[in-house]
Amino acid sequence: MRPPTPPPAPTPSSAPATGASSNAAHAKALVAVARSILVIARHLINDPDAPYQELGAHWHRRHLDPARKTRDLVRQLQALGHQVALSPASA
Repeated sequence: MRPPTPPPAPTPSSAPATGASSNAAHAKALVAVARSILVIARHLINDPDAPYQELGAHWHRRHLDPARKTRDLVRQLQALGHQVALSPASA
């Protein structure tokens, strides 16, 4: 009789998440932010007289407003030729 075989060693896909994947995600985010800053700098260098407009303290709240988002999505669907009828969701 042969002895039982041990379970297989964990593979990278079955191994628990390590710091390597989070480090890669962090590095990717840093590169994205750095690119955004470089694009802004390029625009400022190419057009030093470009007007600057402060978005204001409520910019995010205004653009995350559910009523506004609903209205914008309805308009997009109507522009694609759909008829849209909305009713409130029951809780």
